[in-house]
Amino acid sequence: MSTDETRAEMVAISKDDVVLAEATPEQRKLTWELNGASWAGPMSLDQYIGREQALSETALSADGGFVSPYPNPS
Repeated sequence: MSTDETRAEMVAISKDDVVLAEATPEQRKLTWELNGASWAGPMSLDQYIGREQALSETALSADGGFVSPYPNPS
């Protein structure tokens, strides 16, 4: 697919079209499994998931460490 074809398929969105919410534990694990298929490198999938779990509990990530620039829509 050419760059022009890709651009033709792109749709403009606004911040009102996107909702950011905290992932459930099941969603986080599925994301780690899917990412691990490409990014685990020399680690086993279990090691990769364990690393991601540990990183998610660090000071910058734990307890809602991510702060959205937009107010919660709910």
